[in-house]
Amino acid sequence: MTSEKMTAVVVTAPGQFEIRDVAVPVPGPDDVLIRVHHSSICGSDLRLIKGSMEDINFPLIPGHEWSGEVVEAPERYQHLVGQLVVSDILQSCDSCRFCLRGYRNLCDGLDEPGISVNGAFAEYIIVRARNVYSLPIGLPTLNACMVEPLSVVLYALELLPVNCGERVAIFGGGGIGQLLAQAVKIAGASKVVIIDHHDERLSIAKKLGADEVINSLRTDPVLALSGDSELGPDLVFDAAGNAEAFLSSLEVVNSGGRVGVIGYSGRQEISIRPTTFMRKLIQVQGVLSPTSSWTKAIDLISRQEVKVGPLLTHQMPLKKFPMAFKMMSDRAEGIIRPVLQP
Repeated sequence: MTSEKMTAVVVTAPGQFEIRDVAVPVPGPDDVLIRVHHSSICGSDLRLIKGSMEDINFPLIPGHEWSGEVVEAPERYQHLVGQLVVSDILQSCDSCRFCLRGYRNLCDGLDEPGISVNGAFAEYIIVRARNVYSLPIGLPTLNACMVEPLSVVLYALELLPVNCGERVAIFGGGGIGQLLAQAVKIAGASKVVIIDHHDERLSIAKKLGADEVINSLRTDPVLALSGDSELGPDLVFDAAGNAEAFLSSLEVVNSGGRVGVIGYSGRQEISIRPTTFMRKLIQVQGVLSPTSSWTKAIDLISRQEVKVGPLLTHQMPLKKFPMAFKMMSDRAEGIIRPVLQP
């Protein structure tokens, strides 16, 4: 295996990528080699490739939402060979100041396949064996590539639990926003509103259980949600990945409410009045990467309590990545998550 070549998407510099043959990665003594079955493309991948994600070293093979089959493993992990799996993307040291406080996502020596080390836009990927989660029988590997984003969502709800009967607003109808809408409903939210400017996404949100949708090109969400009234949301998530959505979140949330920042807006900046936080007693919580939520995410998708099929809007071979990249960049044809099949 180690002398063979594989096809991969290699980002050589900001805004530049190519599909080429590279060596199949060689697993270390604590790693497993996985044949990738499916790998979905998210907004963070676009920002990484375009160069708007900070602290990225090129060349790099992106891809962190994936599923696959273990084909090589060290002796003590031989039971994993042949199993269909996903993997925790946080390859942390477990001994630094942050890891010891429970913040593996802030680890001083963190490696993340697809972000800081080579990922899954390739035929094979290596990950730490201890990070691997076997998939239950009956869970398609196509659906399983959404375990990682759902794990992020569930981590958000660990940090910002939904109280029964609360109203929730979500800026952004992409993959994370759609998963959030379903998860907060399960957690007991009485009303869920999704704000986006793509009608196709809003249509999917309604089908998946959102109580109300707002197209921000036609309706001002700040006026529509009537912040600080009986109709205003108690909990708001910025899943849009732009600074304007964060500002709107602060404006619409009720006094005493909470705002979760789960969308990545890169280097964007915006002016904010600190008194907004003080006078409304707003709590703001950042959400970064999944932590301890993988098992629950696998279970929810496996039992179809969270439906991911409608979010996997396009499937194509790995070699058609340039087309998928353009479609994602243009937000074409109602695209949410295109899936590569290496």
